[in-house]
Amino acid sequence: INKLYVGHFLPMVEQASREDRGPFRGLNPSWFGRMFVKSLEPPPKQRTKAPAGAQPASAITPVDALENFLRSHDAYRDMVTLAGRVNVDSLVGSNPFFSAVRVRLATALMVPPAHDRRHLWQARQVLAAPGFPKS
Repeated sequence: INKLYVGHFLPMVEQASREDRGPFRGLNPSWFGRMFVKSLEPPPKQRTKAPAGAQPASAITPVDALENFLRSHDAYRDMVTLAGRVNVDSLVGSNPFFSAVRVRLATALMVPPAHDRRHLWQARQVLAAPGFPKS
């Protein structure tokens, strides 16, 4: 999801930075945006399927999964750095998965970390499960 979100919103941030559409005034998502980010936080309140285009690979080695996870954060950090120069509350774009839904860039910046926390929580649950191999 990081790769898809960043790929979708980075051009907006780059253009706003070129146009000097600042200054940064903090992250102030709408009420709906706050609720959406909250819904991604662990522990999950309900099970949901990943939207089309965000389905994880069906077979991937643990090493590749970790490399993909870490690499996805490089572009996100670049986007956050650029976003620190613009008023992210005034920038609105379509959701990369549901094009009819409009999203403030402030909300889009909050989605990847919440999504990551959810996956890290899930990984901890697997590691703590009785019978999970400890070696």
